[in-house]
Order: sequence, then C-alpha cells, then structure tokens
Amino acid sequence: MSKSPLFILLLLCSSCASVFNQPAQSIQVWTNEPTRLIVATDTLEVKTTKHIFSAKRKKEVLPITIIGDSVQRKIELPPQNSFAYYVNYIYPNVNLLFGYFIDREADKRYAFPTKISVDLSDNQRDYYDYNVFKKAKQLIKFTPMKLVGFHNSSFEVAYERPTGEDFSTQIMASVLLPNKLTTSRERPRFMTRGFRVAIEERYYFKKDAPYGPYFALELDFLKKNFYTKQWFSNQKMNHHFYETTRVEYEDVFLVKAQFFSSNFKFGYQKEYEKFFVDFYFGLGKRYHNTVHEQRENPEDFFITTDNFPFFDLKSQRIAKGKFTSVSVPVNFRLGWRF
Repeated sequence: MSKSPLFILLLLCSSCASVFNQPAQSIQVWTNEPTRLIVATDTLEVKTTKHIFSAKRKKEVLPITIIGDSVQRKIELPPQNSFAYYVNYIYPNVNLLFGYFIDREADKRYAFPTKISVDLSDNQRDYYDYNVFKKAKQLIKFTPMKLVGFHNSSFEVAYERPTGEDFSTQIMASVLLPNKLTTSRERPRFMTRGFRVAIEERYYFKKDAPYGPYFALELDFLKKNFYTKQWFSNQKMNHHFYETTRVEYEDVFLVKAQFFSSNFKFGYQKEYEKFFVDFYFGLGKRYHNTVHEQRENPEDFFITTDNFPFFDLKSQRIAKGKFTSVSVPVNFRLGWRF
C-alpha cells in the first residue's frame, strides 16, 4: 500500500504545532554593552553584545540573567501560543479538532519572543521582537492590494520617519490607474485620472517607533475624474403606481469628484530583518464634493433600488453634490528600512 494516503491521514488528524514546531527555538538577545548570560540554569560564558542560543519550548516562563561589568538584570520571557497552534482554529474542519486537543497540553504549542533587546541603563523597558539598538530611521512602503482594488486602483507608496521615541509621521502618495477590476468587461472601457495624498501621525504605545501596535490619525485627500454610464429617469419611481409618462434612458457623462477623509486607525507593524509588514484598519468620516459634466439632462434622476439605497454603492460614489459618508480604511503595506 502506498505510504502517501497514510501520511496525509496522519497529518490531517495531527496537531499543527506538534507536527511542524521544533522542540527548541532560536533566541537572540542584544545588549547595549558586552554581557554574559545565564539562561535558566545554563551559563553562556562568551561576553558579547549579541547572544544567540536555543531554548526548549515550554509552558513556564524562561528566566534570563544578564550580567554586565557593573550591573545585572533579570528578565523572564513569557510563553506565547505559536502560529502553528492557531492553525487548529483556522481549519478545525480539516483536522476534526484532533490537533486542538493534542496541542493544548503540548510544550511545542508555545513560543518565546525570538528577539530581545535589553538596555542596561534603562530599568523601565525590555524590548521584545526587535533590536532597539539598530532602529529604523526611515521606511519606504508599498501597498500591493491597491494595484488590484475594485475601486480607486492605484500605485501607492508611503514614507514613514520616527519623530520621537513613541511617535512617527507618515506621508503617502498614489497615482490612480486608468482602469480597475470592475471595468474589465465594460464597453466602452472608460479611463480614470486622479491622485491621492495623505499624512498620518502615529503613536506606538507598546514599543519604540516604528515597531509594534499603534494608534494613528490620518488625513486623506483624493481627486479623480472619470467617465461612467448610468440609467436615468425623468421621474422618481412611485411604489403605488407606475407613471405612464416615465422615460428611462442610459447616459454617459463625466464625473469630477473630490474626497477628504479623516480616519482614526489602529495598526501593527512588524519587522522581518530589514523588511516590514504594516497591517491597519480604521474608521472615519469622508466628505464628498462631486459634480457632473456632459449630462444629457442634469435634472433627471438616477434609477436606483429604492428599497435598499444604502447598498447601491455605485450610485453613492457618483452622486452629485456635497455630502458625508463613513470611511473604513483596511489594508496592509510592505516596507523596507534604510
């Protein structure tokens, strides 16, 4: 009998952490002066500013004693659930929860912070998951999902620079692409022109900027011009009877729109060597200022689904006039520090 079906069955019925996690993990510790380490009961005699060692995964905290020339510091690394353990929750229908029940009592379920920075002159903070002594002075970022956006597809770049221990400022600029996914089958295929700029002030409340979780206030301006087609009528729909004089027609016209948004955002930025991943979501208010040009009859009405006008998003995006709506920015950026 082939071993492949048996292997697949064992994999599906096994826990992800127990299968994929190694019994021990590599940990790096940086200090601002040459030091020696005592990890649990093992002494690392090499005196250096960068220590690399392996630690066995376990449920208990990992005690580390850092010994310098004139000062000594004790820290405890807290165990955390590893990513492999959370996969049991993501795909419970695949492993039928066997993985969850196996992993919940296994030491391989846990993971310690892999990067620790300790400033022996500062007793207030320990720094996990990044090297505080090699801070990112500036970041350049790219938003890949903007290239394939259903609305306002664009090429977008952002630049972030820390302005203090906990604060940073980010500026963003993008150029709208001529077409988006939703116009791929439209005939004629209309072109879009426009740009977007934004400025964002961030507060990092767990780690030094630009690492870890943050709150941010963003001001965003978008300007776009595009042709579109829409069905119109010379009368609004009456639900009680249908007017015999009602005329419906399709018109192609130019939309000139400006949007100004103010958003309150929460995000998390993590470093992988020199590369960064920045996840964020937010909530705010968007101010619309839209005008129509080249309309056949500017006084006629959009034909919309009156019973559910909130879900007629196309009509909302091209509606003429000045009004406000809700803004919900959600995305991620890929960055590089230099």
